[in-house]
Amino acid sequence: MNTIYSIMEHYKRVTKYWRDSLVDKQFSQGKYKFSNLAKSFLLNDKNNFFRVNNKNVLCNLFSGEDSTVETFYIPFSHKKITSHNKHEKDYRPEILFPIIFKVQVSENGFIYPIEKPIIPRDLLLPLDKEDFFIGNMDDYDLFVTQNDIPKFEFSETSEWEKYYSENIESQYQKGLIEYLLRESIIDNERAQEDCKKLIKSLNRNKTVKKKFLCAQGKYNEDWSKTIEDKLTDDGIFYKHIESYITKWNDYFEYIDKLLDKVIVSGDIFSGYEKTNSAYFTNGELNISSKITAVYEDIYTRDKNPDLSLFQNYATIEEEKEIPVADSNLFFSKRLGHNNNVYPLADAQRTAVSALLSGKQGEILPVNGPPGTGKTTMLLSVVACLWVENAVKEVEPPVIIANSTNNQAVTNIIDAFAKDFSKGIGDFAGRWIDDVKSFGSYFVSSMRSAEAREKGYITEDAVKDMETEDFYIKAKESFLSRSGKTFINKDITVEESVRELHQLLIDKKSLLADIEKTYRNYHELGNLISETLKIDYKNREAIIELGRTLTEHKKDVEIIEDKWERYLASESMLLTALSFLPFIRKKRNLKAKVFAKENNFSLYIDINDMDAERFISSIKYKKEVLLSDIQKYDAFIMALNNCTATLDKLENGIDPNSAFIEIDKKADTKIRFEMFLIATHYWEGQWLIEMEKLIEKGHLSNTHWKYKNICENNWRRRMKITPCAVMTSYMLPNYFSFSRKIHDNLNKSDYLYDFIDLLIVDEAGQVSPEVAGAGFSLAKKALVIGDTKQIPPISKLTKSIDIGNLHKANLISKNQGIEKIDENYKELQDKGIASDGGSVMKIAQNRAKYYPEKNLERGLYLYEHRRCYNNIIAYCNELCYKGVLKPMRGEALEDSLLPSMGYLNIEGKCQNILGSKQNELEAKVIAGWIITNYKKLRKAYNGEEIKDIVAVVTPFRQQSIKIAGYLKEPKDKSLKDELSQITVGTVHSLQGAERKVVLFSPTYSRHNKGSFIDNDKSMLNVAVSRAKDSFLVFGDMSLFNRQSISPTGLLSKYLFENEKNELSYEHQYSKIFLREDLVSKENPPKILMNYEEHDAFLKNIFNEATNRIVIISPWIIYSTIEKNGYDKLLSGKNAKITIYTDEKFNTCTQNKPDKKKEEEFELTLKKLKDLGVEVIVKNNIHSKIVVKDNDTMCIGSFNWFSAQRGGKYCNTEHSIVYQGENIKEEIDNVINQLK
Repeated sequence: MNTIYSIMEHYKRVTKYWRDSLVDKQFSQGKYKFSNLAKSFLLNDKNNFFRVNNKNVLCNLFSGEDSTVETFYIPFSHKKITSHNKHEKDYRPEILFPIIFKVQVSENGFIYPIEKPIIPRDLLLPLDKEDFFIGNMDDYDLFVTQNDIPKFEFSETSEWEKYYSENIESQYQKGLIEYLLRESIIDNERAQEDCKKLIKSLNRNKTVKKKFLCAQGKYNEDWSKTIEDKLTDDGIFYKHIESYITKWNDYFEYIDKLLDKVIVSGDIFSGYEKTNSAYFTNGELNISSKITAVYEDIYTRDKNPDLSLFQNYATIEEEKEIPVADSNLFFSKRLGHNNNVYPLADAQRTAVSALLSGKQGEILPVNGPPGTGKTTMLLSVVACLWVENAVKEVEPPVIIANSTNNQAVTNIIDAFAKDFSKGIGDFAGRWIDDVKSFGSYFVSSMRSAEAREKGYITEDAVKDMETEDFYIKAKESFLSRSGKTFINKDITVEESVRELHQLLIDKKSLLADIEKTYRNYHELGNLISETLKIDYKNREAIIELGRTLTEHKKDVEIIEDKWERYLASESMLLTALSFLPFIRKKRNLKAKVFAKENNFSLYIDINDMDAERFISSIKYKKEVLLSDIQKYDAFIMALNNCTATLDKLENGIDPNSAFIEIDKKADTKIRFEMFLIATHYWEGQWLIEMEKLIEKGHLSNTHWKYKNICENNWRRRMKITPCAVMTSYMLPNYFSFSRKIHDNLNKSDYLYDFIDLLIVDEAGQVSPEVAGAGFSLAKKALVIGDTKQIPPISKLTKSIDIGNLHKANLISKNQGIEKIDENYKELQDKGIASDGGSVMKIAQNRAKYYPEKNLERGLYLYEHRRCYNNIIAYCNELCYKGVLKPMRGEALEDSLLPSMGYLNIEGKCQNILGSKQNELEAKVIAGWIITNYKKLRKAYNGEEIKDIVAVVTPFRQQSIKIAGYLKEPKDKSLKDELSQITVGTVHSLQGAERKVVLFSPTYSRHNKGSFIDNDKSMLNVAVSRAKDSFLVFGDMSLFNRQSISPTGLLSKYLFENEKNELSYEHQYSKIFLREDLVSKENPPKILMNYEEHDAFLKNIFNEATNRIVIISPWIIYSTIEKNGYDKLLSGKNAKITIYTDEKFNTCTQNKPDKKKEEEFELTLKKLKDLGVEVIVKNNIHSKIVVKDNDTMCIGSFNWFSAQRGGKYCNTEHSIVYQGENIKEEIDNVINQLK
């Protein structure tokens, strides 16, 4: 097999590899619902794991004439334990398949493992979202690399196969024929036939097939009930299968060792029971079968179609770099725009121009960091191409936008409905009623009805348009609008189309005229600036130049006339004898005197005047002046032409405006108008085509799957909506057709190289093998994405992925492990590998453009308009090397919330069900949202709370907890609203945005972890979703300003301003108690104001016998002294330690503050003199007081710096916990500080 792959063309080897990856991914799922089992799996009794003991299952596995069949086998499962027939409501799956492996099954039902057992990828970390897992992929890969499985080999002549066939299977066949005879399905003559041939014949006979299958099924059930008893009593059979069973036992020993090595904890299956249920896979398990069919067609067909784009996509080598095209050169080639208010940004314009300059087979990657206008650029591209083909009077382009991310797909289709401006005037909106979008949405049949209810133009909606009834109404509305526009009530569709096309030609000519006259004006302007030493953009100087040139011309003409008169009056003798030196000298002196008297020197040098040649100097001067005047006149004409042409764009445009500004106006004026006109042009063309279909009676043929009909369908549908949107999984299905092989057999084929432009959005999240089929169907591709956001997590393990690369000869086996890993890493970096690759990485590797050498290849969008500047500044520093241009501005001073804020919560992180949870954090977050519900809605003009707020957390269990607390309000309408808030892992907001994003880190000092910092993409996505405010609710001691990690950098932004700290007066109330710190003997106390806090602390000084620990981020000696604590500190009975924060005491807005530094030095000196130990740390946010080992107060009160009255006095709350049960928590707090 490898020999075949080695001689394949490279792209076919990549195709085979991607196909194998998709097939393996089908069986990488280990989590299921019970409802999935019946349709996806065939049940086999675990008691006979080595053989298929159900004859109906065996019949289902076999089709065709092979003596064996390959399938996947799940030898055992774990079923979630139910209570009163109800599953516990958590995110754990209902049924688990921890092991799956490929097997060969013989006709006798014997099972032969042919590959190593797989632990499904979705049960191993890392996962694309925090979810249930049983182990780590690294541990799995290490084990399978170092351990081999027992080798099974199928042979019809093996003693057990032979014995079973001769002694058992023969009984089955004999009994089946007798049963079919009794049921009158066959006669005596047919009963003499070979059983296998008879069964195949009956299966092919449509008349008896149904009756036969029913009879066979019943007989098989009866056979399966008795066969096991027969085999159990058959000692000879078991003797024959001893060696076979030994191998199976060894295989299961391998499985046990594998699970023992990988499973992280024996408690992972708590809440599950291991069952005797084993399963075979029943056909395709997921939606990737349409993609694998395309791949199989590509690498098996004899005659290769044109696949220039796909071959480019499958190329490993890096593309040669070329300079980025100047977008100004495409001014008159960009013919459409989607908006009459907002023009393209500079980087967007560059991207659109680069796409227009691209050739067939090219991939244009556009790196689009968050909020940089990817969708706007995409829509403008669609508008450009739609208008361009209308101008050329050719068929509309087939443009397909796709992704695997549902959020990305719906974002695109939503943009086609709302982000194309309607415009004003006669051409505004649609001329065909009931078409509400410029994008059609092709979804699965299961989701079609739901999508249509939401107003999307689905495939069904498109088909409804392609009816005679809709055509009649559409034609009527079109002609009504056209008649009013062209003031002709009798206008026809054809006439309307011609008028519209002429308007497009006129608009295109205007763009060309603007470009031509502008360039001409500035080229001539630069010429006169160079020759006449004048600023051509200075209008007054230009007018003065014109007057001067005219005057100079007159003066030179007067000089010429006077000189000619002078020569005429000159003595003939003097002229005749001027060849004599002394005579010539005298003649020249007389001429010079004349020239001086007549001011010739103003224009001509007369110092070395030669009377004989002076006329030549005059004529030369005159020629120069005439040339300058000619240049001036040409410049003035160019200026006037440019001004007149620009006035057609917009009155009063200064020709000296930067061309980029004129380009922007052309976007919102001419190009947008051309888009509207093209819309109606294509509507008219659609009506013309529909009329022809109706006249020929071909409307009913549009569903046929023949090549020409499929192509015509797409071209026609593109006349109504210029872009169709679908997932990568759906794409091959909509571009397939039936190709006749011979009279009774059709084969699926594909519209290769048909789609004019394939757009892949959120390409950084799309696996290469999922999108590849789409590239084979297209001519060019626009790939938009961001590899700095969450990457796709492969469902394959590293070992399986490398194995597939070996099989495809993309990595050689004949090299050491280090070299293999090196080659594998290269394929990951270049995007080809299923695990670690992406469409965006491939596009970057094949990019011709590389303007940002510190970042990835490809073009970039820079202008960020979503978030306030200091929110996106974090992402800019974290991921984008500072290249983003924040455009929104800073937050307003009187904003309800800080743009970057935090609330310190002294919660406790716990491991729950394979995840993490911080109950207090969850309570406070939900409580804060409920408390601030009215304020938030008022601040955002009554918008729904689900559109204002979202909550993001790294951990699934935490999101479940927060969502649960949001459902606690008794008010039903409030509860319903709060339940719609997005609460989830960062994936839940990928591609979305909210005004306010709350981040719940979940970790605490009790249970730390690095999951948040493992990948920059998590915080990059989380922070960049927040338009106005990003708020962290958690244990802020974990955010270390000294760290270079993502959370360390985030702390710099969170702590740069004291105003960023939130206050929540209910946080330290009985609603938000730490239940683990509460005892019945010592109920918690709530401190409500500074008087109660001071009384509590002074009491602590009196009662403490061992130690007092005070944690206060900011301490001021004047506050200590003013409130009498200096005396208490000096007269102590116990050791006193104060922990405080260096930055809070010495800096203002993250910058050193000399006054605060001096004040802090004084405070430290005074406290030292009092014998108090002060420990200065970084990252102190807690406000805690500890007495001995039995009292701890946690709250919002800054003990030694808070104002006790006046306008700066805050409402403060704290909770006092007491008792022996808090000793562990006290130790934890102190140890954390140490």
